[in-house]
Amino acid sequence: MGMCVKSNGKICQIMKNFYGSSSLFGHGMMISKECYKKVGGFPEVVAEDISISVKIRDAGLKIVFAPNVTCKEEFPTNYLSLKKRQCKWTQGNVQYMKKYNKEINHSKISWYEKLDLKLSHYSLPIIPILSLLLVLNTLTLGFLQCLSVSYGLWFFIILMIFLLSPLIPDIVTYGKSKRIWLIIPYFVLNMITYASMEPMMVSTVILELFGKKAKFIITPKEERKMTFLDILKASWSPIIFGALIAVLTYFAFHSLIPTLFLTACCVLCPVVVILSNFSTKKK
Repeated sequence: MGMCVKSNGKICQIMKNFYGSSSLFGHGMMISKECYKKVGGFPEVVAEDISISVKIRDAGLKIVFAPNVTCKEEFPTNYLSLKKRQCKWTQGNVQYMKKYNKEINHSKISWYEKLDLKLSHYSLPIIPILSLLLVLNTLTLGFLQCLSVSYGLWFFIILMIFLLSPLIPDIVTYGKSKRIWLIIPYFVLNMITYASMEPMMVSTVILELFGKKAKFIITPKEERKMTFLDILKASWSPIIFGALIAVLTYFAFHSLIPTLFLTACCVLCPVVVILSNFSTKKK
């Protein structure tokens, strides 16, 4: 799943240097002493790296992504580690939205930088909430018998564009590589992994919005085998959530198709956890 790191740096971050707003990343930033003092140091928030980026740009200083500098950090070694990192990022981005929204709106940076800041960092907590609202609206329409399970070709075209669009940087990066075939399992694995985190991300966003204090969660670095208890711990909430949505969908439509994508990903969560025990690194 770490394939996205290279493509993100090679395509997305370089584009931000010209048409967006580059942000500092905690594991690979370099900041001058002058800049650090001018903005008053790092703010005491969970997402301190992206938060200080707003202050740096508002101070008239420049943030640039350097593609010729490589900083190595291990991608989360298993599902539980990735889930903890995702929880931290979700908390941090909600806190960032609450604390810096007005500051971004009134900052001196250009409109497209403001737009990029919001699209880049607001999307993480907003997408799971919108996904849940979509599912709830679909179920409501089904119970009210206002929606059928037949969809036109246009619906599937839009759906496929939405699902495949994140792969564009990966296809450009690995298009001429022998690893291009990995795009398909990589895509499927990503869909199952992040969709199965829907219950965790929704609960994290709601608790943060209602005043729960965000915690700076340290992503575990050690690589270990996932035990049966680990699999159960990681999978029980997605499985219950997926099963509940599937049952409601069946009673609403007498079919599982309308929410099949989400429910299937949640139920397949144990498969992703078990795959953490198999390394793809060359020994």
